[in-house]
Amino acid sequence: NKHFNNQDITCRQLFGIGIEELKKLQRKTPDQLEFLKKFKQFSPVIDSDCTMNRICRYIESIDFGIRNVVKSDGNCEIYKRLMNNLDIEIENDKRKKIINVFNEFKKTSENLAATKMDNKINKDTLDEDLQRSIQLAYENLKDNLYSVCSNLQELV
Repeated sequence: NKHFNNQDITCRQLFGIGIEELKKLQRKTPDQLEFLKKFKQFSPVIDSDCTMNRICRYIESIDFGIRNVVKSDGNCEIYKRLMNNLDIEIENDKRKKIINVFNEFKKTSENLAATKMDNKINKDTLDEDLQRSIQLAYENLKDNLYSVCSNLQELV
């Protein structure tokens, strides 16, 4: 998509029409033919009309509404159903403490990621250190969460 969008913008700047319109033109100039040739040659994917590509295009064109399901964070009933225990009552003070612990973990993770991006000198040593640091951060998260709430289902 990125390749197509970049080339479509270039095509519009050069010829005043998009790539799809250019492909449908009956009569093309030598420059237009060369542009289409290079577009196809440097494409990161093979865009043929084979059976697999037709199936993929069809599936990609369907909107399954997954974004709507994934982005619904306010519905606690979903979590209760996933835990298979509808009797759990979530206390607000525990919830706030858990959120604070998780936010601290996110800050730590972001700092670790920033450290990796800043230090690209000795990649092997850095990756090992980073892996240990990430593992330690996860262990700390687990310990801190269990200190707030020892019931695993309630914690989830």
